Amino acid sequence: MKNKVEDLIRKRFGRLMVIERAQDYVSRKGQKARQWKCLCDCGNQAIVRAQYLRNGHTKSCGCLASEDLTGRKYGKLTVIKVDHVSAGGNKQYLCKCDCGNTNVADGGNLKRGLVKSCGCTRLRYIPKRITHGYSSTRLYHVWSGMKSRCFNKKNERYEDYDGRGITICPEWLYFENFRDWAYANGYDENAEWGECTIERKDVNGNYEPSNCEWITIQQQQLNKRAPNGKGIDR
Repeated sequence: MKNKVEDLIRKRFGRLMVIERAQDYVSRKGQKARQWKCLCDCGNQAIVRAQYLRNGHTKSCGCLASEDLTGRKYGKLTVIKVDHVSAGGNKQYLCKCDCGNTNVADGGNLKRGLVKSCGCTRLRYIPKRITHGYSSTRLYHVWSGMKSRCFNKKNERYEDYDGRGITICPEWLYFENFRDWAYANGYDENAEWGECTIERKDVNGNYEPSNCEWITIQQQQLNKRAPNGKGIDR
C-alpha cells in the first residue's frame, strides 16, 4: 500500500503559500521528489520540492536571495561583494575577516549565523563527546568519507590515500572544525549532487584548509590522479 501524500495546500512556509501540487521532480538517476506550486508574498509563483519547504531551505520564490549583503557584517566577517552565484542559485559573497584573511561564504549561511569568521576562530577545547546535530547531514557524510578513505583499512580506496601517505590534518579530526571551515569557504548545502564536492588542489597533498576547496565533480575530473578516477574525492 502506497503512503498517502501529505496535502500541503494552503500551508505557509516562510513567504510561500502552497496553492497546488506540481509535477514531480525527477533526478538524472530517475529518483522522484514531490513538488508544490507556491505563491510568494511578493506576488511571484515558484515550484518547490516538498522537502525544501519542510526543512526551511526555501522560504521565498527567490526574492529573498536577491537581497544584497554587501557592506554588512556577520561576526568577524565584513561582506565585500558578490563573488559568484552557486548552481543552486545562492549568492556566494567575498568577505574580509577581522584577522585580515578573505574567504567566500554562502549568503544564507551568513544570515543564519553558520559562518562568523574565515575559519580562524577554532575550538581550543573539544570534549570527548559532542552532540552537534549534524550527523545526518550531507556535510557530515563528506567528513566521514574523508576519514574512512584515510584511516579505515577496509575501505576500498584506503590504498589510494593512507597507502600513499595522504592523511587529514589534526584540526579536521574534529567535525566542528571541518564544518566551520566548509561553511566559511564556499560549501553550499543546497547544491545538487555533484555540484559541491571537496577537492584537494594537490592530489598528492593532505586534507587540510590550505589544500582543499569546493568544486563540481566535472572540475574534479580535470584534477584526477589516474585514468581510473581513483584520485577523485567525493
